[in-house]
Amino acid sequence: MIGLLVPTPYSQPVRPEGVRERVRQLVEDERAVVDSWTDRLLRRELRYFVTMCALLGYSDHSAAVVVRGFRGVDAALVDPDQIRTGSDVEARSLAVVEELRPILGPLAARGDDQLTLDELDGAVAPVLDIPPRVILGDDGPDRYFDLVCWNEANAVAEGMQRPYFAAARISNEGFHKPLDRFELVEPLSAMVFRYEDVPERRDDTARAIVETLAAFRAAAPWPLPAS
Repeated sequence: MIGLLVPTPYSQPVRPEGVRERVRQLVEDERAVVDSWTDRLLRRELRYFVTMCALLGYSDHSAAVVVRGFRGVDAALVDPDQIRTGSDVEARSLAVVEELRPILGPLAARGDDQLTLDELDGAVAPVLDIPPRVILGDDGPDRYFDLVCWNEANAVAEGMQRPYFAAARISNEGFHKPLDRFELVEPLSAMVFRYEDVPERRDDTARAIVETLAAFRAAAPWPLPAS
């Protein structure tokens, strides 16, 4: 289940004309690149699943989206052609899948139209608890935002996500006014707009996004040390 919302950051600068069509075409082109990574489907599905688990904490979607994400991971897990990096990121993400398997596995094995609201509601609490605890060792404030940032930044570092999509996903969460302790939303929002509005500088902007996310990863080992 690969997907991303078109960026809608919490504050909007004055944009050059044609922004809607320009962004639509850009998202289409970027997604085509991601879709061409057929041997990275497992890691793409893991990234999507973990991010969707985190965004459930903001009620950005229903638990059904998380179930569909789990179903996508499970399908990719049995494909022998999928890249396995053996990295810490991959290990933590797979640990989340296995800890949630008793809850989400039976739901994912059935069609969406066969799931009841009570069953989906029953999955919410573990989905909100397990990913930040297993991946970040963190149950503190705004752990869901931290998890989105960690997940997207590491996906970029391992070549499993486009820098633009990662920056857009993180900047979108500025709408919820999270505790942005690493100050990512504002600079990444500016880079998203520049990537969209200044096509001739996209390579430079992508590098700036990668550098910003790399600095975040270096500054934010998980679990965070006590302050």
